[in-house]
Amino acid sequence: YMEELGCAGEVQLAKGDELSKRGSTNEDSDENLGNFKDWGVQIKVKFRDKSDLQVLSAQVHSGGERSVSTIMYLMAMQNMMVSPFRCVDEINQGLDERNERLVFKRIVQNSTLPPEVEDDPTSHCGQYFLITPK
Repeated sequence: YMEELGCAGEVQLAKGDELSKRGSTNEDSDENLGNFKDWGVQIKVKFRDKSDLQVLSAQVHSGGERSVSTIMYLMAMQNMMVSPFRCVDEINQGLDERNERLVFKRIVQNSTLPPEVEDDPTSHCGQYFLITPK
């Protein structure tokens, strides 16, 4: 999804204390893997060709960059689950016109996909409810 915008991104599973310390994933024993409260998702993004992937944060990225990254991550995850509808509130806040158009284009593409299996009520892409002040 990020490539459509000329950017790059990746998502990693990281242990909670590693999210705040080093920003890297942590290999752990099998007995500790079931403690979901100790784990988090780390989103890394790159908006410029000459930069490296960096952990998405308010200290490094603009509000628009964080919005784009968040909605693209959510839409990528939605391909893995079934939901009758999705509600997105003011996702375009902080986006410039170009990124706003690209994000809305992707939302329309995702919400108009044909069902994977005909006549299966769970095989649909879901509907989007967009709430925006613009």
